[in-house]
This record gives sequence, structure tokens and C-alpha cells, in this order.
Amino acid sequence: MAVFGRALMKKEFMLDSSKTFLNQGSYGNAPRRVIECRTGYIRMMEESPDDYFRWKNEDFWLSMVQTVAEFIGSDPQNVVFVQNTTTGINAVIRSLNFEKGDGILINSWTYGNVKNICAYAADTRHVDLYYVDIPFPLKSVDQILTAYEEKLSKHQNIKLAIVDYISSMPPALMPVKEMIALCRKYDTLVLIDGAHTPGQLPLHLDQLGADFYAGNLHKWAFAPRGSAVLWIRPEFHHTIFPVVTSYYDKEDKISEYCSKLALDAANLLVKKWKTSLYPMPDNMLPPFMRLIRMPDHKWFPTFKTSADDRKNFCRDNMSLMKTVWERFQIQSVFISIHGQSWCRISASVYNEIQDYEKLADAILTLLDEEK
Repeated sequence: MAVFGRALMKKEFMLDSSKTFLNQGSYGNAPRRVIECRTGYIRMMEESPDDYFRWKNEDFWLSMVQTVAEFIGSDPQNVVFVQNTTTGINAVIRSLNFEKGDGILINSWTYGNVKNICAYAADTRHVDLYYVDIPFPLKSVDQILTAYEEKLSKHQNIKLAIVDYISSMPPALMPVKEMIALCRKYDTLVLIDGAHTPGQLPLHLDQLGADFYAGNLHKWAFAPRGSAVLWIRPEFHHTIFPVVTSYYDKEDKISEYCSKLALDAANLLVKKWKTSLYPMPDNMLPPFMRLIRMPDHKWFPTFKTSADDRKNFCRDNMSLMKTVWERFQIQSVFISIHGQSWCRISASVYNEIQDYEKLADAILTLLDEEK
């Protein structure tokens, strides 16, 4: 019988079990045995560098590529390792041959660092940058597809669209296959930001239909930090260049446990805080993450934002994060989206429902103190 929660944390992870961690989605955490394995490779390298780099490193590397390729449903020839998703996306955008007047399409939920990469391309390579504004509240995936079709049909100079598989803020499972098909209709290349996908969902990248995919392995696949993958469609193998010239349980029990925990935890917080989930269709809910509205209180400030205010669309509430960590030893993410305050929770194998009860009570304590 599979064991999850605190018992698994103490057995398999190096996390401080006296604290509560509800943010696997940001920096991840690898099991102890993965860290020990990595340390073994480092020790081997340091004990005999020439032996390691000249005669062993390539075999180790190719073996790891083979393992990860099987995990993400790819021919190993289509896969390279990168430091993180942002590095992979940077490599693609820097390598593509953009001509003056070509366009890049992103959306209002696109991760901040990716927006910065695209803005840099717009400034330095004379690329036009276009945004799809995702409606709030979101009632149907058709709203997203309609918005993309309108933008693609109006601006047929768009050469590349960057599409989240699972967005970061708000966490949402996007209609990726439909979006890829839509981009194909307008001869637009597709780069998938899959930072949160490996380990949350089964992947079959060779059949997905995208041109490029970048995804982290350190979040939900429990690999060490600095582990990510860039998948490249074969016809682009000689086009994409580097920016600078594991542990995986195949059983469905992990997915079953974390999916149920994310659902139960979100319902618990909504009930205790008397609030609601971020409004989106059920078929867009990511397996292991949820976004819950914070109660009205001075701790959770709101900001005035216009419908197309992409710069201030999403703001971290660092003060609240620090307070909850220092006073209650709970790590979670608090953020303002569309002028409202939200809490993003992650559900991992080392979490259990009592962790989210602690979070709920911590926020209620802060509320009571101001009465």
C-alpha cells in the first residue's frame, strides 16, 4: 500500500517536518534518494575529473536522455537538457530567424520571465509583440480559442505563439491541442511552456503537434533543481542553439493521491475562508494546483487594474508570504490577480489535508487579530 503525507516526507525527503510546505509548484523538492544519487555523481566527478568527463560522462548523459525521453513520450533525438524552462524558451526565441515585422503571440497569463524574453526580442529584433487577453471570469475554453483566432486572423504576421500547457498564475490546464491546431491553421509556429506539466500529466510530445516544448523536471517529476528539458521538432534540430555556446514513479497512485488532495484542500480553504475558487471551467483545473480567493482584509490588499493592464495583472504579496512563514512556518504563495488577492496551493506526495488546515487557521488567526 502506497504511503503519502508526513510519513513519506520523513522517510523520503529532506524537508524540515516541523514546517509546512505547500509550494512544490515554485522550486520543487527532490526525494532524499535522488539527492544522494546526484551527490554520488558529483563525488565521482570530483574524485577523478578526467576519467569522468573523458570516458564516463557521455554514457551517463545518454542514459539519462533515454530515460527522460521515455517519460515525456519522445524520440531521444528530439530531447536536450536545459537548466530550466525559461532557458529553453530563451534558446528557441534567440535561435529563430525573425525578420522585421514578424510577430510573437503571448497572453495575459504568460509567465513573467517569458514576457520579458519576448519584450527583449521586440526591442532588439524589431519583432511585433501581441497579447491575447484572457477573459475574467472565464466560463469556457471557447472564450480562449475565440480570442486566439481573432488575434491570429487579424495579425497574420505572427510567426510564433507561446502557449502554456499548465499556466502558473492562475494555475490552469489550457486547451493545448485545440490551440496548436488553431496556430497550424494560420501557419504559426508553436512553443509550449510546459513548466508545470511533467509529473502532473502524461506527455506524448512526439504526437502533440507542437514545434517546441520546454518543461521543468524539478517541480512535479521530483528531479533535482536545474533539471529541465527542451523538445524540438526534428526539422528544427539544426535551427535551435544553446543560449550559452531522476526520480519518477510510473504508478498512477501519485497522481490519484495529489489530485484528490488538491481538490479536498481547495474545498477546505473555500469553506473555512468563506470565499471561492478562481473562476474557470472544470476542464481547465490543473491536477495538483488550485487558486483560492483570500478573505477581505487589510492583509490582502487589492489593486486597481484595467482590463488590459498586463504589467500589474499579477503581483506577489511578499509581505504576507513572509509573515505566514515566520509566524506559522507555512510556505505558500499569496498573490494579487485582476486586483483581487488569492492563495495558490500545491499538493505533493508529502502533503496531507492537515497541512491545509494549518494554512486556513493561520489566515483566520491574522483576521481575528484585527477585530
